[in-house]
Formats: sequence, structure tokens, C-alpha cells
Amino acid sequence: MLGLKWHGVRIVDGAAPDLSRMRTWSAQGQELSVQLHAGRRVVVNCIGGLGRADTVASMLLTQTGEIADAESEMLAVRKVRAGAIGTAEQEQFTRRLAESLSNMDFIYERGRS
Repeated sequence: MLGLKWHGVRIVDGAAPDLSRMRTWSAQGQELSVQLHAGRRVVVNCIGGLGRADTVASMLLTQTGEIADAESEMLAVRKVRAGAIGTAEQEQFTRRLAESLSNMDFIYERGRS
């Protein structure tokens, strides 16, 4: 369909991904990071508009190494969409992820595929 490949990470409205969703994200995030670094585009959306797409966009910023800290990630996402990452749970998740993700083996590092 229009050259789009769908990747799903089911997240409850207003919530952040749980551990089982992060296991799914491990492979998806790496694949999307490789695509972004190759100059391809990635569309992130959710149906309800309650911070899920925003949180995933922040996860991609972390995964690709484009922005290293949570506050800068949230600021960058909110610059594009006011009110993004709108719940305390999503903010806490974004902070924890930025702190811990760089130590996980599925992080995409520039120059490594």
C-alpha cells in the first residue's frame, strides 16, 4: 500500500509501552533506525492522539542517536506537536528510556548495521 510497511506497537491511550512492547520494539526500532539513517521516511501515528505516536517518535530519536537526552527529545517532539508526550507516565518512560537505552544491545549506532 503506497510503499508503506506497517509496524505496530500496541500502547494503551495515555500510557507508555510496557516491557512486552519493548521486546517488540527491539527489532522494529533497529529496523526503523536503519531506514532513517538511509534517508528513508518513517510515519508515526496513533488513532486517539493521546501521546502514543509522540512517545514512539521520541523513542526513535533515542534509537537513532539523533538526540541523546530525554528533555531535548521531548522538546523536539513538542516543537512539532504542541502538548506531545502528554502524560506523566509517558514523560517518565521517555526519561527512563533515554537513560537506559544506550546500554542495550539493540541500539543502532552510526556506522554499524
